[in-house]
Amino acid sequence: MATVTSPAPRRRFTRLAVATALAATTLVAAGVGISGSTAQAACRAWAFVGVPGSNQGLAHKPNTSDTNRYGAEVARVKSYFVSRKGSANVSAYAIKYPAKLDASYGSSVNSGVTTTYNTIRAIRVSCPSQKIVISGFSQGAHVVALTLGKLSTADAAYVKRAALMGNPIYKDGATPSVEAPSGSVTRNGLLNFFGNMNWQSRWNSKARDVCINNDIVCEGSSSVASLALKYLVGAHGTYRSTKYPGQSVDIARYLGYNWLGGAG
Repeated sequence: MATVTSPAPRRRFTRLAVATALAATTLVAAGVGISGSTAQAACRAWAFVGVPGSNQGLAHKPNTSDTNRYGAEVARVKSYFVSRKGSANVSAYAIKYPAKLDASYGSSVNSGVTTTYNTIRAIRVSCPSQKIVISGFSQGAHVVALTLGKLSTADAAYVKRAALMGNPIYKDGATPSVEAPSGSVTRNGLLNFFGNMNWQSRWNSKARDVCINNDIVCEGSSSVASLALKYLVGAHGTYRSTKYPGQSVDIARYLGYNWLGGAG
């Protein structure tokens, strides 16, 4: 008599294959891609997710360098994170979204949040043992903040640390907030009305939200004259040169090597 085998293992394998394929498709659709013959083959110990700022990233630049993919600030964070963890241990994902600084800013941010959220979810499915770190600059920091606030408790557990620079919804005095120099920032971000600024409550120990004194984006003002002065100072573009508080290295380098790189 012929032996009859149960089809259950095949169904389980099929469901797993479909889930993995969907995850890979989501990563590709998100503009980050995934290498290897299968999603699982690409898994490494760490995933770096980078969100560029306004007028930066793949929506504006050719895919030829990390500076183009992530913007100069997040590219520097990534470079030092990879140097700490080792290139063989890190998969990197550049979030592609409009990154526009015009009347469509709101929809640009929302698009970035959707793409970043879907990317984190897809990494969870395709590489469930992979640990995630995330960084964003300017509009990218806005996207990261709102994404962190949107994640479920289960999803958030996979994100080990986050690094934000020049965040438009920076909240002065919140636990994750870092002022450069220390004690020099006195106001909330320029767009503090846009988005939930209470995202920090779940990320007190896992996020660093850095704002440089006189950065017009993360230290807003109700005075037109004050805003004009901050614009002229140009602090928003100095996260690769301004020292991290109490450290001898710049903010982007510290966030990549020491903060994100120190995650376990």
